[in-house]
This record gives sequence, structure tokens and C-alpha cells, in this order.
Amino acid sequence: MRAWIGARESTKEAARQLGATPRSVENWQEGQSLPQALHLIAAMRESDEVFAVICELAGRQTALNDEQRRAVDQALSILETGR
Repeated sequence: MRAWIGARESTKEAARQLGATPRSVENWQEGQSLPQALHLIAAMRESDEVFAVICELAGRQTALNDEQRRAVDQALSILETGR
């Protein structure tokens, strides 16, 4: 995730994309704290690399078929909007 954040133009841009505060992103980069689940999920959605690493750490396959991708998109929408 650090590489993905570092590839952004600014900490503020990464924070905006993840729905976090710039200070939170800085704390993650410095290893002072960890992202909340929703921020980690947002990073997984933004970056195939972050997604693959999380899946590997969880011992899961990384490739999603179309039906699985739609289910993930729907679940994320529910998490973000509450509907």
C-alpha cells in the first residue's frame, strides 16, 4: 500500500481517493497506525497490486470472475452508502 500511496501526486490525493484524512495516510506511511477496513477496501479497489497482496496474505486466489467482481462492487456500494 505504501508504494501505491507513494505513486500519488500527494498525500492529499491518496487520502481523497481512500476517504481518509491526509494525517491518517501519513501515519500509515510512517508505520504509526494501520488503515481502517473501509480504507483498506478502498485501496484494494484502486490498486490491483494492493488487492493481490491482501488476497495472498489471506491465502485466497486473486483473480475474480465477472460475477464475483459485481458482487464485490455491490458490497462496497452498500458499505459506502448504507444501502
